[in-house]
Amino acid sequence: MVFPPASETLSWKAFTRKVEMVGKWMELIERASSRIVGLYSEPGNLAEEILTKLLGLSCAFWAWDEHETRDDATYTPLYMREKALKVMLTVVRALGDNVTTAQSDRRLWQTLRMFLVECLDIVRDLLRLIPDSIRLLFDFYSSPACLASLESRRKLLNRVVMNVIPFYNLHTGFCGPLKTLPYRLLRYHLQNPDLEENQLMVISEAQAIIPASKTDIVSALEMMRLERQEGEKAAVLKFIYNNIPFMDSETLAVTTDAVTALNLDPRHDEVFARLEKRRNDIATTDRNDKANSNMIWMQKVRELIQDLYFPDQILWSDDEDSAPEDQFIHIVLHRLGECSQRPLLHTDSPVRVSFAKNLATLACLLCRCDSSQCSVSVDVQSLPMLSFALDGIMHLLNGPDAQVTSELRRLAFAALTRVVRHNSIKEDRDTIDGTVDFIFRGLTDRERSVRLGAGNALAALLHIMGANRLSVESIFDRLYRLFDVVKIPIKETLIISVGQVGKSPEVEVVGQSLCFLLAQLDNQNPVLKGSAYIKIDNIKQASGKSIYSLLGHHIDRVAPFLVSRYYTQPGLLGEACRLMGMSIATFISMTRQQTYPQLFGSCDAKVLQGIARVLEVPVSALYLQEAPQILAHVFQLQGPGQTRKAIEFIERMVAADLPGNITVTIQDLLKSSQVQTLAEIIIDLGHAHKAHAALAALGKMQQVLAPVKQNRSQDLATFLKPHTLGVFSQLSDFLQEVKVKVSIERKQTILRSMGALARHVGKAISDYAPQYMSTFQTMVIIEELSEVTLETWHVFLTMLEPDEIKPYVGPTTAAFMFSWRTFNMNARSFALRSLEYLILEIGKQLDEHLNDVVDLSTIPELAHLHKRLKHLRRNWTPEEHIGRILSHCISDNLTVAVLSIDELKRFLAAETQLIHQFASGDVFDPTVGQIMTTLIAVSCRDGDGTEPLRLLAFECIGILGALDPDRLEINVQDPSMIVLNNFTDEEEAILFAMHLIRDLLVGVFRATNDVVYQRYLGFTLQELLRVCHFTPSLIGSGNGGPPSTKVRNRWKSLPKHVVETLISLLDSKYSFHPSPVVQTEHPIYPTQSTYREWIQIWTCHLIDKASGPTARNIFASFPPTVRNKDVVVAYHILPHLVLNILISGHDDDAEAIRIELKNVLEDQINSESFSAPDKKLLSAQAVFMIMDHINKWVRMVRQNIGKKKIESKRARDNQIDSNVEEQLLRVDSILSSIDQILIARAAFQCKAYARSLMSFERQIVALHEQSPNNKDLPGYYERLHEIYSHLDEPDGMEGVSTLILSPSLEHQIRQHESTGRWTSAQSCWEVRLQQSPDNVDFHIGLLRCLRNLGHYDTLRTHVKGVLIRHPEWEVALAGFHVESAWMVGAWDEVREMVERTSAQSSSIVMARLLLAMRADDSEETSKYISVARSVVGAPITAAGIRGYRRSYEAILDLHLMHELETIRDVLTHLPSGSQVPSQNQRRQELVSLSEKLASRFESTLPTFRAREPILSLRRTAFSLSSVPRQTLACEHGRSWLTSATIARKAGHWQTAYSAMLQATQNKTKFSFFESAKLIKALGEPLRALTELENSMKSLGMLEGSSNIVDLTQDDDEIKSMKAKASQLLKSHY
Repeated sequence: MVFPPASETLSWKAFTRKVEMVGKWMELIERASSRIVGLYSEPGNLAEEILTKLLGLSCAFWAWDEHETRDDATYTPLYMREKALKVMLTVVRALGDNVTTAQSDRRLWQTLRMFLVECLDIVRDLLRLIPDSIRLLFDFYSSPACLASLESRRKLLNRVVMNVIPFYNLHTGFCGPLKTLPYRLLRYHLQNPDLEENQLMVISEAQAIIPASKTDIVSALEMMRLERQEGEKAAVLKFIYNNIPFMDSETLAVTTDAVTALNLDPRHDEVFARLEKRRNDIATTDRNDKANSNMIWMQKVRELIQDLYFPDQILWSDDEDSAPEDQFIHIVLHRLGECSQRPLLHTDSPVRVSFAKNLATLACLLCRCDSSQCSVSVDVQSLPMLSFALDGIMHLLNGPDAQVTSELRRLAFAALTRVVRHNSIKEDRDTIDGTVDFIFRGLTDRERSVRLGAGNALAALLHIMGANRLSVESIFDRLYRLFDVVKIPIKETLIISVGQVGKSPEVEVVGQSLCFLLAQLDNQNPVLKGSAYIKIDNIKQASGKSIYSLLGHHIDRVAPFLVSRYYTQPGLLGEACRLMGMSIATFISMTRQQTYPQLFGSCDAKVLQGIARVLEVPVSALYLQEAPQILAHVFQLQGPGQTRKAIEFIERMVAADLPGNITVTIQDLLKSSQVQTLAEIIIDLGHAHKAHAALAALGKMQQVLAPVKQNRSQDLATFLKPHTLGVFSQLSDFLQEVKVKVSIERKQTILRSMGALARHVGKAISDYAPQYMSTFQTMVIIEELSEVTLETWHVFLTMLEPDEIKPYVGPTTAAFMFSWRTFNMNARSFALRSLEYLILEIGKQLDEHLNDVVDLSTIPELAHLHKRLKHLRRNWTPEEHIGRILSHCISDNLTVAVLSIDELKRFLAAETQLIHQFASGDVFDPTVGQIMTTLIAVSCRDGDGTEPLRLLAFECIGILGALDPDRLEINVQDPSMIVLNNFTDEEEAILFAMHLIRDLLVGVFRATNDVVYQRYLGFTLQELLRVCHFTPSLIGSGNGGPPSTKVRNRWKSLPKHVVETLISLLDSKYSFHPSPVVQTEHPIYPTQSTYREWIQIWTCHLIDKASGPTARNIFASFPPTVRNKDVVVAYHILPHLVLNILISGHDDDAEAIRIELKNVLEDQINSESFSAPDKKLLSAQAVFMIMDHINKWVRMVRQNIGKKKIESKRARDNQIDSNVEEQLLRVDSILSSIDQILIARAAFQCKAYARSLMSFERQIVALHEQSPNNKDLPGYYERLHEIYSHLDEPDGMEGVSTLILSPSLEHQIRQHESTGRWTSAQSCWEVRLQQSPDNVDFHIGLLRCLRNLGHYDTLRTHVKGVLIRHPEWEVALAGFHVESAWMVGAWDEVREMVERTSAQSSSIVMARLLLAMRADDSEETSKYISVARSVVGAPITAAGIRGYRRSYEAILDLHLMHELETIRDVLTHLPSGSQVPSQNQRRQELVSLSEKLASRFESTLPTFRAREPILSLRRTAFSLSSVPRQTLACEHGRSWLTSATIARKAGHWQTAYSAMLQATQNKTKFSFFESAKLIKALGEPLRALTELENSMKSLGMLEGSSNIVDLTQDDDEIKSMKAKASQLLKSHY
């Protein structure tokens, strides 16, 4: 029966007849249901159909309820709806009365349930519609679409929210969309004026029921920060206050942080009290929840144990009930141990099954494990449950077959599996063995499900054993034996079980499992073979690797297993290779390191011969390929006589392939691989299971190698010491993967073996400390190796004497601190032990070297050590603190340098007053000069990994500031040495070699973290030691005679740390096999893309061209060092090589050098050059350094010649002088052949203006000597004038101007710009542009004038117009464009420009930084400030350590960036309240900021060019802040006033006037005073005096008496300004 839905076009009257019929039908249904018993019990779905129809009718009648009906109508929609509901109730009651628990009534109660579910679904749908409807209604009332009045809309919104409250109470789960309504109502009220208190009452009532979300609360907190009326703030605060009882921990923390920064007077204490109460409530609730959870858990455990041993009563004392969790577990385990000894009281099958299930549940419950996850992941717990569980299971399975069913046995193994998975191996060996025996009985059970259950238990046990580093080999041996004797069905389940075992993450367990499964690939039974394939594939899928990768990861175990069976199971290796997709020969070749040692150790001649046939080589060749590994394995054989037997076998096999009857001994075999064999044995010292065998192997090898007549009882340390360096090199090669890839596990073993080697060598290990330190520093930064590295590091430190540790205190502590945050807990423990050993145990014996410990204050775990160091340094002066930090900043060790620079940064930031004190006055304190010298040196450091160091140095330079170079003393020591006699004097050559050792190589050797590079350095040092005649006899070893007195004196003259480093190299055996000489194309510079490549290749080429045997002997060892890593060594020796070849080398080589130098210089001035900017600059610096070195040699030689001529005129002396003079003449001729103008122009391009000036002056002098009226002189004078303008030397410019009779337009422009006449300069540029409108340089000149005049709008307009005509100039003009945009506040334009360009100029990176700051994005700000420092700091690196003045502009940019950060930090944290305390605090912080900025300003170069950018960017920084402008008006005005002052002093009248106008507009205090000075400077003193007097009168400063000024009522600044003004007036009157 279908009733039509309600419609506007239909009338209820039209259905009168149908309605009556429906009414009668419902009456019939009602009567039948109440009177006919069992009506709905008959087959069919009668009840379901009736209820469905009635429910549909009820909904239809409800839709017609609003339609008109006749007043006298009986069957109205309301009546019909109520009738339908009444009939439904009757039917439901009839159903309920007839339902029983009998199975026959199942259909009836299913019908009831269906009906109820249908009703509930309808109710849920209605409940879901209500919140959405309310939300839409609220949206409408609050939107402009609602045309009601403001007052009406407020009432409607209040009514909506009030109606939500009861619905929320009843149906909270459906009210998600309604939770935001109270906050939205608050926002609506605040956005409209005339807010009344009674209108907020609804919000408070709603908040008592409906909590706000975290998002709404955070938004409300943001509203609190805005400048709002007190009433509005109170409303928002009340909203937050009312929500505090509902906040969770996260929201509470956010709210606390936010309100801390707000001014909440007078409700501050009330709000914080409520926050604290909520915090305590949360803590109490958490504690109660935890306590309740523990109580519930303990109760479950007690109940489960009672069920387990029912009907025994397990009694618990009150103390046991209230015991802590760990103690309770101990009690439970004790009880279980007691109960497990008792036999079962009830032995029927259901009780046994229940026991097994409860035991499984108990194992998980005790460990708080979700049993659903227990079957998936195996977690090693620390509960020794296996013993009692095994006893209980044994009792459980002890009974007749009728009771001990297969299902029970399966459940028993399932329970055992769970117990094992949650059991740590803290059991006795008997328990483990008993568990293994029990599992193996299950593996042979007649039921398959039981066998699989036993397999799961085996997998769990092997996993636990593997995780606890227990050997599982014996269990797998037992599996092999079992597999050979059981029937095929059991074999099949064994394969499945081992496949399950193979899914373990433990490497040894997986390797053994794979071997077992691979062994079945040759099985003749296809079922077993297929099962093995499937299980190997399952293990592959579980590991996420390919078959090749999986087997490769376990190749150490798999390969020997397969190859050793090549003779007995020839098809097995073929099947495995087919599985991996490779040939047998390839597999054997790839795995020979793993297979050959075992084959030769077992003397398996048949397998070896078979392999030799496959590879088509003799057996002896197999030995020779892997001799070290084979001999190491043979020496470690443990059986009686096995080593001797294997050695004899090898001797026979090798001798068999030799011609004649030649015999081979083990000594012969060891000659070629002695060190490698020792290295392989020592590696096994780092393996816990092999250490004993390896130690015995060392003893055997010692006996074999000892001569017959020598006492073979020498200790192991004496035997190892001569081989230690070679062994260590082998170990380092493995760690660095020089030849082959090495797994992480093997690297860990190698690192442990290094500790074992140190223990066995003893105190003599100190000779190899640099090599150890280099390895440690390289490996500790690798996360997987850090723990074992630190463990070995601690062993190494404890093996050294305190005097031997001293040089490594700094590098050790620096390495720990640098990687501390990446260490796991165990690694940190080892590091802490080492630090405590250094500081607490032997700290007193380290003397002043304890000061090398880097700053530990940043690590909380090291607070006690930092406190100890702080106590020891309590009497230090600030200068001593700085001296210690600076000495570490220039450490050769990169990690030490990075951490020390970071410490210096924190020191400079914390001691601003001290730094200001150092950097003030007419001459700065030498300390600040040392700091800047160090920072510049660090900034110029080259090499891999130095970028973080340079960034920190740039940041420190910014903190220190752009110090005035005229007041700053930069002392740069020159450690270089001039070889006057061109290596013909042996004594001088030895001194030069010692200089290289002492001042260059030893520092790099000790500091490098690269083991390979250290080996190259070791080779170079080794060869230079021979040049110096330094032999092992100097330390009382070796076979040579005693050294001469002169050699001994030279050795003693070396510093102690150098001697300590060189001792191990006196008898070292480093070797280097030079690569074939490659023909070098000349010139080299154009063919190389980077500076590093060019200087390395050129230096190596010049080494081959060195002249003279001594020079060749000295430089011959440098090629491997020069080609590797950084260019420090190449840069140092390059000038010596150039000078040597220029003096006595072949003419072609000297000419090649001249061409090379010329090419570098020409590239500097080539506008079309493709060389990178850093390559050009650094190469030019290198060329200038070479030329300086040569000129220094020329100068010193001339001085010597002059002295000799004065002292003696003998013929012999004259002969020597003539040779020297000939050399001098040759060098001079080559130098003079390089055009001075080329040098001058190149230097000018590199901004080396002083050098350029010198070269131009030389050329001018030369031309003037030729002819005073030379036509080229005016052009050179113009060049001098330009250079002086760049040097900011107006006196020099004036002097040169007198020599120029007809100054060019460019000359006039420079003159105008230097004197600040920017309008005049602008006019000149405009004339120039009229002549050449398409010259970008002229446009840049005009833009520079506009910028200095402050006409930024004009500048922007000009740039836009130029770019329309020449879009290709966008990169060249981007700096001016973006700077003008940010100066006028066009930030959208700034963003558009920086997004459009990829340029990295200083202006662009600064614009990106300003945009990030303006967006208040801390993450982006940090990112862009690092990029900006890197970009703007690049010229500092290029300028070199002597280029402070040349790179001052870049240093100024770093200064600006630090001030941007400082201003942003201060303004961000300014209190925003309007109360008096907040205003006072705000004023104090702004005064402090102003004083800090003023002190930094005073320390800069006192020129307008240097100081105006500082003031300009400060104003930009202030404008970026969200702080109200009136708050910063004083700072803005003071900045403009300072600009006017410096412009006036520099004579830039127009700029001064513009700045003065800005200061006046900002109503700066006493701006009239500077205005009067400017008017006077412009030549109107009387007007200045009048304006000054009028301004003072208007401010009331001259009331009463012109001679009395009250200086007692104002702050210091006002007092000072009043006094100055009064004094000025007095002087005029």
